[in-house]
Amino acid sequence: MREMLVPALAALLGIVAYAPMFGFSRGAAPSPEEVLFLPGALPGPLVLGVAGFLLWRRRSAFRSLAGASAPRLAVPLGALGVALFVWARLTGGDPLLAASLAAIVLGAAALGSGVGGLRHAAVPALVLGMGVGLPKPLADEVLWQLQLLTASLAAWLLEAIGRPVVHGGVILVVGEHSFHVIDGCSGLGGVTLLTLVALVVRELFRDAGRRVWWVVASAPPLGLALNAVRVAYVAASPDPEALAGVQGDHTPQGIAVLMAGTVTLYGMGLLLARVLRATPAASPAPVATRARPHRRIALLALAASLAALSLLPPFPEAAPAPRRFEASIPDQRGVWTSERTTSQAMFHGALSGGFHRRYRRDAGPGRPPEFVDLLVGFEDASTPVTFRMLSSKLASPGPEWSVLERRRERIFLLDVEAERALASAGRDERHAVVYAWRPGDRGLWAESWRALLALDRSPLRREHPRVAVRLSSVSPHDGQLALDFAKQRLDAFIGDFREALLSLPAAPPAARRP
Repeated sequence: MREMLVPALAALLGIVAYAPMFGFSRGAAPSPEEVLFLPGALPGPLVLGVAGFLLWRRRSAFRSLAGASAPRLAVPLGALGVALFVWARLTGGDPLLAASLAAIVLGAAALGSGVGGLRHAAVPALVLGMGVGLPKPLADEVLWQLQLLTASLAAWLLEAIGRPVVHGGVILVVGEHSFHVIDGCSGLGGVTLLTLVALVVRELFRDAGRRVWWVVASAPPLGLALNAVRVAYVAASPDPEALAGVQGDHTPQGIAVLMAGTVTLYGMGLLLARVLRATPAASPAPVATRARPHRRIALLALAASLAALSLLPPFPEAAPAPRRFEASIPDQRGVWTSERTTSQAMFHGALSGGFHRRYRRDAGPGRPPEFVDLLVGFEDASTPVTFRMLSSKLASPGPEWSVLERRRERIFLLDVEAERALASAGRDERHAVVYAWRPGDRGLWAESWRALLALDRSPLRREHPRVAVRLSSVSPHDGQLALDFAKQRLDAFIGDFREALLSLPAAPPAARRP
């Protein structure tokens, strides 16, 4: 009984320190639909419950290794966990608490059970790591690629069963109905949950050996395939909006996909473990040994320190950066006049102080007017509908457009390196030439690390928010002459609005490419 007192007290202090992961935080708990469809970290109570289950299943192994210890591994892992914990509390970056706890679990396993304990704690720590989630820049890119992949797979399925479909970008047109593969239809949430399910299935059939890892490897493609089937079914239904409209309830569909995936993964584990008659390697029976008292005291001291550090006040919030850039880009200049274009919220997300305008100039007697679209959007993590154009999606003029080719090109008048893309619409012969760039952007991986470490909620925050800029000009067909004219329109617009475009936040000199 006395031996359990110290671990119990350490566990209680750990609950106090990691209270936000248990749901005792400022934010509201995510709804089932958000967990099933929207990107983000898995809920803290879910990963804590699964990780705790995995650790409990390994309790005999930890006891048998209690006489071993690897302090050279335990100390740096514990220090990493404490550092991540302190930074998470200072920045309010609660997802980092999951990474901190994963490092603490690994360090405690190495201290109490040596290298063998570290090996046994690897999978539970991996589950805890799934509570971190993808940082927003990386999540935006993954979401867009999964949207494109899901739309392509669903179109292929519809064609395979003989249903005529017109596919362009992330739009599926079946008969008189049009279906938009939005962020929630990307399948990312389902893939994450099924991967978690696969880790549990692997644990249940762990005695079958390494081959059960095939269950975990199969979870992501299975989740994508089931999601594509779901999208194809909804798109081909007589009333898609009733199943997937803005006000539609996606939850039953997500639960059905999750249940089908769970049954499939469990069946795979059962097949690998029993039908194939896997014979695990014989191992000596575990011999329980008593952990040394000083290790329990060290664990208690660590938990007490974390509980005390949880009282650290966060960094003061910075005043919101002013967004007066729309006023600096005039509605008209010279031969150009403009009107505001209705932004497609399901595609662009919230522009967060930005704008979407269509500029027009008369080409001369007997010729149709020429148009250039300008989109400017700002990243703002506080918006309910997140702006997701700070990814390769920026090169697409709209949801029904497919990007055919893209290349980097320097716009010398603006001294920026942009992406020039050629896109085509899915239902007609229209093509578009696009210039897209992100002032102040340091690249996908650098921005992902900044988001993961919540640097913009620290003294290392940037002066201006991330900005997405897109210029596009549509051509009625893909003839080379027509595309050249479209590019000339863009170049003329840049020349006329150069000073206004230069007023957007610029990248620091160190981030500019030569």
